[in-house]
Amino acid sequence: MNILLHGATNWGSSNFGDVIYADQVARHIARIADGAIVQIAEPSEFVSKWMPSFVAKGISISHADALVYIPGGYFGEGHSSGLLNNLIHFLRFFPVGLRAVWSKVPIAIIGIGAGPINSLLFRLPIKSICSHAEVITVRDHESYVALRELGILNVTEAFDLILAMDLKSAVKPCGKIRALRMRYPNKKMLFVHFNHSEIASEMFASAVVKFMKAHPEYLVITGFDQVFKDAEERMQRYLDRVPDAHVIDYEDPYELVDVLQQCDCVLTCKLHVGVVAAMFGKSVVCAAEHPEKTQRFFNAIGQGERCASLYSANENDVMGMLQRFNDVPIIIPDELYESAMKSWRLLDTFLESIG
Repeated sequence: MNILLHGATNWGSSNFGDVIYADQVARHIARIADGAIVQIAEPSEFVSKWMPSFVAKGISISHADALVYIPGGYFGEGHSSGLLNNLIHFLRFFPVGLRAVWSKVPIAIIGIGAGPINSLLFRLPIKSICSHAEVITVRDHESYVALRELGILNVTEAFDLILAMDLKSAVKPCGKIRALRMRYPNKKMLFVHFNHSEIASEMFASAVVKFMKAHPEYLVITGFDQVFKDAEERMQRYLDRVPDAHVIDYEDPYELVDVLQQCDCVLTCKLHVGVVAAMFGKSVVCAAEHPEKTQRFFNAIGQGERCASLYSANENDVMGMLQRFNDVPIIIPDELYESAMKSWRLLDTFLESIG
């Protein structure tokens, strides 16, 4: 059985959440579907190097027994996206699915985020792909509504599939964060994650400098969750403002999982750095680069006040969230972990049906 996986692991991607999704789903399918050959569609260079056993298998749509869209927030438009961004988004995510529709290849869509879906570049292909899909699970109620409004009826509302993944067992120890723990045993750790956003970099730097004056018990850690060509320059601009920060380089997603489980508080502009930290019971505050999808998660876990839009917040808002929540861990309700398991179960049923 040849299984092709597709998601946000193409076009140069090395993004933390997307790569973990791909790895965990690929390993799950290979484990439960005896003899299955699993391949990531259009893998980025990072994915090809990091997941060599799931690339270059020679599976095309015409030779696939199934296409599985892996989790991600790409069944909808980005924040303030224009025509060009929508066109790029279309080319990145939908041609593989449309070829599967035309070739009558069974499709499963697992744990995706959907909406807003206003542009015809999104409405037509999403409706076509979803109408052909035998299984669709979405990670929040807003995604469920977005697809139902397109006339897609076979949608199951689950929760973010990452909650159903055993990331503790997959952790790879990060030497630098563990050395810092040993060197500063009495310090708490604040992980600051501004990624590629210059807005977040400047805002977070200003807020963190103020926060550290009020909370000298914290050590500041910072790092990216993907690979950037100009990472050193981006980081240096931040370090010019927060010179005491300790930098963790991004090389392996499961080492970043270790960083998150070692830290006490996380300030981020991205979704899945915050989700994984919350899974480990850490305090998380977020000024979201993609507020539409990120706010959904914080609302669902009953922690909506920990999240603001990066585009309407300021350094005082970030400082206020840090002051209020830095020592208050997140506890994700048990029923959301159970909800996340729905996607695994429905994926397994789908694989059985085509086996």
